[in-house]
Amino acid sequence: EPSDATDTTPIVIALHGRGARADSFARLTEGLRLPLRFIVGRGPLPWGSTGGRQWFGARKSAPFEGIEDRVDELGTLVEQLQVRYPGSPKPILLGFSQGAMLAMQAVAATPERYGGVVALSGSMPRPKAGKVTSIPVPMLLTAGRFDTIVTPESTQAAASRLTELGHSPEVILFDGAHSVARELLPRIRVFLSDPP
Repeated sequence: EPSDATDTTPIVIALHGRGARADSFARLTEGLRLPLRFIVGRGPLPWGSTGGRQWFGARKSAPFEGIEDRVDELGTLVEQLQVRYPGSPKPILLGFSQGAMLAMQAVAATPERYGGVVALSGSMPRPKAGKVTSIPVPMLLTAGRFDTIVTPESTQAAASRLTELGHSPEVILFDGAHSVARELLPRIRVFLSDPP
């Protein structure tokens, strides 16, 4: 967080992808160089043999099992942040891959809790879940045209579902695969600094 952070400093909750670690995702948030308070989450479940973590789907036979629990836990975190920083605006979620899936699912379930979403290379694992809102949450979704892990079609499908729920997500396609596209970092900075 910035050295002059106060109770009114905007908050971004950052959610890494499956197999990553919180410290590596923190480097991305630090690289954005924004005067925001970043809360970098750590997936509760182990993944792989190199210290990676994941948010849900501990069993290969149930890849999205547990996502509802993580959505609830995010809601609890938001409530705790409101108590600790009562003057701050609603937090923005920034997620990559599995973190982006969790971010979109959380906003679909409880849109009133969040001030925005940046979902990088994500989809909606539970597209039928969610509630219609009359107050859309600003959303920026990115997808790599050559992504075979989370296809651009699945990101577009998530955008369509979020639109049905009352949101107006902006989708940006980039010439790349499953990654955080460097060329989009300026656009992400603008969104986080001043959501539409």
